[in-house]
Amino acid sequence: MDMDLNVVKGHVQSCASAVDALLAEVNVLRKIIYKNTSQHRRANYFQYLVHVKRLHRGMKADKTKHMIKATLHLLDVLQVKDTNMHHVSWKVLGGDCKTNVDTVLRQLLALIDTCVEAMEAEKKAYTALGMQYAMTFFMPFCVVATSLVGRLYTLHQTLLVRFVEAHHAITLAYLAQTILANPLYASTVTAQLASYRLPPQVVAALDMTSSLEATTAPLNQENSATSF
Repeated sequence: MDMDLNVVKGHVQSCASAVDALLAEVNVLRKIIYKNTSQHRRANYFQYLVHVKRLHRGMKADKTKHMIKATLHLLDVLQVKDTNMHHVSWKVLGGDCKTNVDTVLRQLLALIDTCVEAMEAEKKAYTALGMQYAMTFFMPFCVVATSLVGRLYTLHQTLLVRFVEAHHAITLAYLAQTILANPLYASTVTAQLASYRLPPQVVAALDMTSSLEATTAPLNQENSATSF
């Protein structure tokens, strides 16, 4: 468990730079939307881009990085550092640690939902922009928007995997330590942690193969239709 948590901590720590890169790309998206609203505002692809921008209103750099620090601290607390100890004491687990687990898991779920919704909107925008390529409409805008959507999708996908990994690590580590420290309370903790389970759409978004096929299939059909 210690080795696994150390690996997870390294992955979570790398999320800070990914968040900075993501918000920088979102700022570029805001500028593109601002400059092209009058010409493209009624198009489907533009509305998807606007939806991606709106999803990030609640994602603030300071709050997200604070959540990352809280996650790292929580993972550190759930590690058994003293070789003479068999598990983390129940006094630690039943105190502020439980409150921190609830807070961090709620924040992780909110960010995970944002990533999934943004990825869905980005896939739709990518498909719609591909249709513009087939019709050779607004090529400069489409090239810039497509590259931006690709970078956003990659960053969201990276953060999604890392946040889900942190969610699983905290849930399993806290439950494992509770079973060792206070077995009589384990069933209660299990029921409480079940309320933070990931929704089905998150699991579907983690399937990279089906996600890629769903993105490229409509575009391939459009290209094959225009080739005749």
